[in-house]
Formats: sequence, C-alpha cells, structure tokens
Amino acid sequence: MKWRATSAELDLAIDEYRLRRVAAAVEAAAHRYLKDADSPRIDVLLLAPGRWPRHIVNAWQP
Repeated sequence: MKWRATSAELDLAIDEYRLRRVAAAVEAAAHRYLKDADSPRIDVLLLAPGRWPRHIVNAWQP
C-alpha cells in the first residue's frame, strides 16, 4: 500500500524498480505461504487524501 499527499504524486509512487523490490520480497517469502498449485499475485493500492483509492490488479508479472 502506498500513501501520497497528492493525487499527482500517485503516478510516481510505483515504478518498475519498486515493483521489482516487492517481487523479490514475494519470492523470498512465498515458499512459506503458497501451496504447490498457487501462484502469487501482486496488487498495488495507491492512496491520496480526498481521492478514491486506485487499485492496480496484478501489477507485476515476472
């Protein structure tokens, strides 16, 4: 979940570098939580005051 002060900052909140960091963390911990048939999905929630949350479904696809 990312929180930004303005809606304009939301566009800069998630970039490929940050998504790669999240994906690396998922890979490091996935074996603890996923079963063999499961595949992880990384969603992103972008939040700013006075704005509806923006939900990016399956933001990372390796």
